[in-house]
Amino acid sequence: MAGHTAAFTDFNGDAYLLKTDANGILQWAKVYGLANFRDRGYSVRQTVDGGYIIAGETNGYGAGGLDMLLIKTDAAGTVTWSKTFGGANDETARSVRQLPDGGYILAGYTKTYGAGPGFNDVYVVRTSSTGNAIWRKTYGLSADDWGYTIERTTDGGYIIGATTDFNGTTFYDMALIKIDSGGTLTWAKRYGGSGTDFGTTAIQSADGGYLIGGMSNSFGAVGYDAYLVKTNATGVETWSKKYGGNGSFEQIWEIKQTTDLGYVLGGYTMSYGQGGRETWVMKATSAGVVGCNETTPTTVTTTWNVLTGTGGNTGSGPVMTNASAAVRRPNPIRNIQCFSGGPCP
Repeated sequence: MAGHTAAFTDFNGDAYLLKTDANGILQWAKVYGLANFRDRGYSVRQTVDGGYIIAGETNGYGAGGLDMLLIKTDAAGTVTWSKTFGGANDETARSVRQLPDGGYILAGYTKTYGAGPGFNDVYVVRTSSTGNAIWRKTYGLSADDWGYTIERTTDGGYIIGATTDFNGTTFYDMALIKIDSGGTLTWAKRYGGSGTDFGTTAIQSADGGYLIGGMSNSFGAVGYDAYLVKTNATGVETWSKKYGGNGSFEQIWEIKQTTDLGYVLGGYTMSYGQGGRETWVMKATSAGVVGCNETTPTTVTTTWNVLTGTGGNTGSGPVMTNASAAVRRPNPIRNIQCFSGGPCP
C-alpha cells in the first residue's frame, strides 16, 4: 500500500509504503521524502523484478512547485532510483503501470503545460525502465482537467480515466481518453448529467469496452452517489448505474473485473455503517447490478474535443530517504453491512 504520513517526520508529510503478508500482517513500512517538504504516494505496483514503483508528488525536488514523483524500490522497499517530472507550476502523478518492455506509464495532471497554463490538464509521461522520459503528453481544454488512472489496453495503447471542467463552469463530467502507444489521441468522451460528475477510475473490460467509475450529484442524488458507466470499444455508453443512500458521499475508487465477468467496486460510503466515511465494497453483475439501492440514470455521452500538447522536464533523481517506520496497529474491522432497505442476502 502506498500513501503518505505525517506521523514520523514532519507535518508536511512523506511518501509511505507498507508491505503485508497474505493475511494483512505488516512485514515492513518505509517513508520517503525530504524534511519540511511535501512528498506523497498515490499509486503503487509491484514490478517484474519483485520491487515496487510508486507515483505521487513532491515539492522538495524538481523544477518548482509540485512535481510528479516516481520512486523505484527493491523488494525490501529500499530506493533504487527516483525521478521528478514537471515545470514551474504544479504537477501530480495519480497512477502508474509497468509496461511489457520494463518501462512505466504515469498519468496525472499539470498546471505548467497544456491548453490552459494555470489550469490543470491531464498529463501522461512514458518512461524507460530507469525512469527517463521517452515522451510526455497533455490532454485538455482551457479549464481544469484531471487524470486519475491509466491502464494499458489490448491494442497496446492506453485508456485514461479523468474528470473535466470542459466548459469552465463548476459542473464537471467524467471523461475517458483513449490514446495509442505513442500518446496520440484516438478519441475522448464525456459522461454525466446536469450536475457534477467525477471520474476517478477506469478499466478495459473483457469484451473490449471500458468502465469508468466515480461519483455524481446528477440524477436526483442526495449529495454524491457512486456512479459507474460502461461503454463499448469506441466509448459509446452501453449502460450506467448509480449506487447510494441518504448520506452525503458515495464514491467508487477502484474497479476490477471478476472471473464470472462481473465487477468488484471499491470505494467509500457515508450512508451505511457506523457514520463518517467507511470502506465500501460492492459485487456487481456484468450489467452493473448489485441488487439494492441502485438506479439507472439517463447518462449523456458527448464527444470531448480535447486539445493535445507536449511538454515537460525530467528532473534528476532526488536522493530519497527510505527510513523504516513504526506502525500503529489498527483496530479489527468493526462491522460489515449490506445496504439497508434493499433485497440483500
